[in-house]
Amino acid sequence: MPWSALCAPLDFATRKRLGLAGSCLSTNAAAFLGLIADIAQHASFPDEEVDLQKQNGLQVLRAQRSQPNYLGREALSEALFGSHPYSHIGPTEQSIAKLDKKSLETFRDTYLVPNNAYLILVGQVPSEADLKTLLTNEFGKWQKKDLPKYDPPAFPENRKRLLLVDRPGSVQANIFSAQLGPTRTSPEYFPLVLGNVILGMGTDSRLFNDIREKRGFAYDAHSVYTPMQETAYANAVTQVRNEVVEPAMGALNEDLTAMSSTEPTAREMASEVPEMLLSSLWSCNLSTGRS
Repeated sequence: MPWSALCAPLDFATRKRLGLAGSCLSTNAAAFLGLIADIAQHASFPDEEVDLQKQNGLQVLRAQRSQPNYLGREALSEALFGSHPYSHIGPTEQSIAKLDKKSLETFRDTYLVPNNAYLILVGQVPSEADLKTLLTNEFGKWQKKDLPKYDPPAFPENRKRLLLVDRPGSVQANIFSAQLGPTRTSPEYFPLVLGNVILGMGTDSRLFNDIREKRGFAYDAHSVYTPMQETAYANAVTQVRNEVVEPAMGALNEDLTAMSSTEPTAREMASEVPEMLLSSLWSCNLSTGRS
């Protein structure tokens, strides 16, 4: 049975991980697992497909780098994460050019091993005994290998920096104000999640009400708190027309300073915060495998 008739389209990779994900009818579960096992253990890279993906990837990258938001996030990531792999939000033209069948096979043989993988099944699965038999048949010959030692470089310390990315012809400016913060395992994490909701999540947040509603500088102003495995970062974002860049940056700094120096109001605590905080808790559960 062709995979297109077996399951919905497969997802393969994100910036943070390499994986296989898909869904199928419960009646096709065994065949679908066989497909996943085959890809995981016997991934192949025909030259013509590698060349096609390189061409497509290069066009996508050039399109992305024509957008101010991408250029801003690129500069921001380099400043926040330094020499850490997190600093790369995408490939470079040089890295795409170097990609070939041999390098992909080397990556496969080094990192695509069972001791560097998780298998998660959700839904109507076979009985425990049948499932163990099925998994043993499909994955039992997948050999464990030692992984290269990983010593992540230290992250830069938070400090004040002004980064300017010149983009001639732009009629507006993208403004980012960010710093590293604690991960989900820190006792400071959930207070920061709550603070981010008040500061910049939704149309009743401080940033939105000030920069858009009160001052009229931008269509949108918001903040995000992004936890990652080894660190996290807070980021306040807005896009304004060029002639109000200076007062908009001043307003953004005022709102950030006020956030760190004033208590939330009773209205802020009682409005949309409980629902949004619950959403953040649910997201954390999904990301960590808890439910």
